[in-house]
Amino acid sequence: MPGRRPQFVVIDTETTGLDPRHDRVIDIGAVRLDEDLTVAARFTTLVDPGIPVPLFVTRLTGITDADLDGAPAPAAALAGLQEFAGDALLVAHNAAFDRDHLRETARRAKVAPLAGDWFDTLEAALLLYPELDRHALPILVEELGLPWPAHRALPDAEATAE
Repeated sequence: MPGRRPQFVVIDTETTGLDPRHDRVIDIGAVRLDEDLTVAARFTTLVDPGIPVPLFVTRLTGITDADLDGAPAPAAALAGLQEFAGDALLVAHNAAFDRDHLRETARRAKVAPLAGDWFDTLEAALLLYPELDRHALPILVEELGLPWPAHRALPDAEATAE
């Protein structure tokens, strides 16, 4: 549709580890940005990974096995995220990490992967802040003086949106 402004949905996940082939998504957070690029809506869900949460992940995120008891199954969580995202451009910091974990989650759940193109804010940060040695989200948040309760999916998505 001519003149239609793109919509953006910023996504973050927390997982049981770094390898999408072996690890599982346990927390999904997303924010939809309005035309002024301010947060217009939020989506958050815990996800039952079907495996125990490693202690180091609990220490990092605060998410315990008990928190995930009764959480939606991966297929239901992905369906909710897809409904929230619609046809928006998907945005994430280190997008390959979230994209690959969500794709592998969809494959294991035998559902369609999240539709939409991805934009990686890590790549943008490398161009915008070449003087920084590292461009991880916590470093950028500190550099920009933004508040950030680290390592939960929704606050991370909100920080990425900022």
